[in-house]
Amino acid sequence: MIEEDDVAEFLDIVEKFGSGFSPDPKSAVNGIAPASTKFSWANEIKTHKDEILCDLSERRRNWQKVRPVQRKFREDLFNLYNGKCLLTSSKVKQALEAAHVLPHNGDPVRDRADNGMLLRRDLHTMFDAMLWSINPKTNKVRLARRLVDKSYIALEGMVIDHQVDPDALLFHFTQFQKVDKNA
Repeated sequence: MIEEDDVAEFLDIVEKFGSGFSPDPKSAVNGIAPASTKFSWANEIKTHKDEILCDLSERRRNWQKVRPVQRKFREDLFNLYNGKCLLTSSKVKQALEAAHVLPHNGDPVRDRADNGMLLRRDLHTMFDAMLWSINPKTNKVRLARRLVDKSYIALEGMVIDHQVDPDALLFHFTQFQKVDKNA
């Protein structure tokens, strides 16, 4: 978890090491993709990279904000993942949360189901804190080296069948690796 006092240092690390992803060569004009162009998370990330990085550092402080589209996002993820936590298969509705891969920022595009996972509350919090991620090439869970609670060790290397867009997941995984490397 990133504490308020650590945000500036985190942003410096992110700036120093860059984004580490290859954007889609089709770029939007003035941030708007042509109507005939299929939605692309790579373009969304390229267009809003600095905003996303800021959102990542702010996401923990903002997790309690209630947004009008949150209910639909949650319902979409419950349907997509059959009411089960992506990692543990828990079906305890009260313990499950709709987790964004790229943090929400009020823009409805971030509330698309392919930018989310249904996770148990603790796993959602840990995902937001960059304590674990999913390698988009192998779909395997990676735990952060700084995660000292070994009760989560069974998740390491678990292959996940998810519905997350690969570009969104790659962005999170790249940031996870940078934070883990510098921890």
